[in-house]
Amino acid sequence: MSFSVSRGGTWWSAADAGGVSLPSIDPELPDILVGALARLAVPAGTVADGALAVPDAPGGTMTNGLLAAHEAAPADGGEPLDGTGPVAAGYFGFESDAPAVFEVASSLSRGPVPRPNPQHVTAVTAVPAREDYERAVADVLGDLTGPGPLAKIVLGRWADVEADRKIDTVSLAAALALGNPEATVMRLAASTPDGPQTLVTATPELLIARRGRRVTSRPLAGSAVRHPDPVRDARQAEALLADAKNLREHRFVVEAIADTLLPLCIDLRVPGTPGLVSTPAMWHLATEITGTLRDDVNVAALAQLLHPTPAVAGTPTDLARDLIARLETRPRGPLTGAAGWMTATGDGEFHVVIRAALVAGNRARLFAGAGIVAGSVPRDEALETAAKMRTVLTALGLSQSIE
Repeated sequence: MSFSVSRGGTWWSAADAGGVSLPSIDPELPDILVGALARLAVPAGTVADGALAVPDAPGGTMTNGLLAAHEAAPADGGEPLDGTGPVAAGYFGFESDAPAVFEVASSLSRGPVPRPNPQHVTAVTAVPAREDYERAVADVLGDLTGPGPLAKIVLGRWADVEADRKIDTVSLAAALALGNPEATVMRLAASTPDGPQTLVTATPELLIARRGRRVTSRPLAGSAVRHPDPVRDARQAEALLADAKNLREHRFVVEAIADTLLPLCIDLRVPGTPGLVSTPAMWHLATEITGTLRDDVNVAALAQLLHPTPAVAGTPTDLARDLIARLETRPRGPLTGAAGWMTATGDGEFHVVIRAALVAGNRARLFAGAGIVAGSVPRDEALETAAKMRTVLTALGLSQSIE
């Protein structure tokens, strides 16, 4: 396994670290990670030859490996990692039965973002095609306007990418980091039941960060495509802030996160109106939720409680998730899952896996979803998914997007 994270021009990485792999999201995962981190925080001389010797994780596997070197700082305006002791980094998927894969390293190396090499993409195929996706959106609008409880569903589609040689995931992550300096870029390589694969994401969406008892979440929901003309782009942003459909979609997510965090917090601050977050491709409505925990709940446990939010599933979440399983043509796996890291103190960050690719050899799978609510326009939602996938396609060296 290997892991790297980049934000603000700095690149942290670990190679050949011990890994925890579980067949699905497990309530015991936070405790397993805490135990693995505690075993690394042992007196000098108990780890021989740089090898991590730990027992198998319940319900999964833990592999041994060499440990790499680390330095970093906090998420609330500072660097992504805190620079103290061992770190666990990994992801769990969108579906409850998707594998959870984590790396446990004693330290990380720190340096500048590597220089990306050109990729050699030969084909990009949208799945489903735009017309089929628009029909699916039109069909689901009937469920949203009917008497049932479904208020929002995030319906997605894929882009299948093929290159004439193995895709360089370090170069892909580096290109994403250079092109999206405000995003948190993660590269997580793992051996899975389907073979070696690497998740690469340049995500602007913070699911949860913990620093001591202080927690922060910054959900994104409600989007508009950026325009190359600055005047029209500013108008797009202003219109998004006032758009009733997008504000309703955003409110579902904020309320779900606030409802989950409130019983866990002494205080919780939830702004009444959202602000804006921009990427090179999109404008997003964003709300920064902050609070103080009552008890010592580690960041991995908090991420499991929050995931998946209505930003990637819908509301009610369970009903939307079931409908997604029937409507989407393949499981998402780690795409729209949660990826992040945790230190031995329980601090860390988890981010929503969007603007992402799942890479295996010379093939990559991209995914983007659009939040469908009453009033959604199928054509607009298809354009939104295409614009969201443009982030990774650009990093792969492609000037064109899918339809």
